[in-house]
Amino acid sequence: IVVPTGGGGLLSGVAVATDGRAPVVGVEPALNPAFTDALAAGRTTTIVPGPSLADGLLGNLEPGALTFEIVRTVGVPVHTV
Repeated sequence: IVVPTGGGGLLSGVAVATDGRAPVVGVEPALNPAFTDALAAGRTTTIVPGPSLADGLLGNLEPGALTFEIVRTVGVPVHTV
């Protein structure tokens, strides 16, 4: 299941709902790699988002976001596109 990822709410919800019964992967705009950067750092980070037609996926994760911890704990990969 490919899930568009901004703040991670949909991604974490799908990951929890599937409970490992189907592979889940998050995707985010390459000019807004907030989730990818946060996963690489092991914590929420701050980026400067670039322009994108997918404006609903732009921005940073909130510090201490539960969605980040869920995605990180479940081990869902996130890729830029």
